Formats: sequence, structure tokens, C-alpha cells
Amino acid sequence: MNEAHRNLLQRHLRQLANDIILTDDLTAALFQHRIFERNMIELIKSEKTATDQVYKMLELLPKRGPDAFDTFVQIIENDYPWLAAMLASTEKQETRPSRMDSYKSESGTYIQRSI
Repeated sequence: MNEAHRNLLQRHLRQLANDIILTDDLTAALFQHRIFERNMIELIKSEKTATDQVYKMLELLPKRGPDAFDTFVQIIENDYPWLAAMLASTEKQETRPSRMDSYKSESGTYIQRSI
């Protein structure tokens, strides 16, 4: 997972942790898509509370490879469309290059400004 995705998860950590319920279906999907191995699922489920389990999952997620973020967003899209949309929207905003407008000044040099 790249730095931008890690930062994005960190920024939305509280909302993700409050909204996600770590069901057997969700952990099965995380396992099936190879985000987590069986021992990691067991480590997550060993946390005492449901909230702690979600926090543990979100703590481990950034260390699960370059495709982990996109796969995670796809997995949560069905049950948590508002979270998937929030993550996708934030990602799009942060990775969108700023629009620049170039124009020629009176001295003949080109100037760029953000628009």
C-alpha cells in the first residue's frame, strides 16, 4: 500500500472503525481476496471487543501489499457503500493534479497559476 493510501485510511480511521462490523462474511472476503492469511484473521478475532477487532484489521491492512487498498474498497462496497464512496472520493481528490492555467505576461514570459 502506498503512502497516500495509508494516510487516507488513517484520516478516516475513526469512521471506518465505527461503521464496520467484522462479520464472518467480511473476514471470509478478506481471506478469499488474499488480503489476510488465516493466522492474521485469528489475530484480528482474538481482540476482546468488536471495535478492537476492526482497529486491529485496519492496523494490519496497510502492510498487506500494493493492491490491499483497492481490494479492501471493493470488498466493503456492497455492505458499506458510503465508506467505499468516501475512500474513493478522497483518493480521487488527493491524487488529482492541480489544474494550472498558463498565460503569457506582458514581458513575454509564461506564467502558470492554479485555477
